[in-house]
Amino acid sequence: MVEKIEYSMRAKRSLGQNFLVDGKYVSKIVNAVHPEKGEVVIEIGPGRGALTRELLERGAKVLAIELDRELVPQLMDDLGGTGRFNVVEADASEADLRELIDQFYPGTPKAKLVANLPYYISTAILQHLAKERHCISELVLMFQREVV
Repeated sequence: MVEKIEYSMRAKRSLGQNFLVDGKYVSKIVNAVHPEKGEVVIEIGPGRGALTRELLERGAKVLAIELDRELVPQLMDDLGGTGRFNVVEADASEADLRELIDQFYPGTPKAKLVANLPYYISTAILQHLAKERHCISELVLMFQREVV
């Protein structure tokens, strides 16, 4: 008998989490990414995996960068069976994107990048992405309005 592990799905305010769940917005964002079959897409902060699932359904290879260590095993359990999904626990404002692309998808010169960013960390991530632009072909970013 296989036992399913239950994971906590609560957003952590300390990490600025606000999980994207509205299918209308997910579709709009993924349409903006316009992933080609087999194309590598880096996703910053996949959360519960709403964008990730849609990207995978459209044939993309997804490399997710997730800061919340509790979400990483859940994402692998839920989406790892596709053979086109990898997730790393890392701070996206410091991650070496070239190294990660080479590790998981060798021979990929550039990748698209998509993120639903908490407003409070957006400046640090944008500054870092500017330094990493040599390996990014396209950015599709959404910024969360902080809820008080």
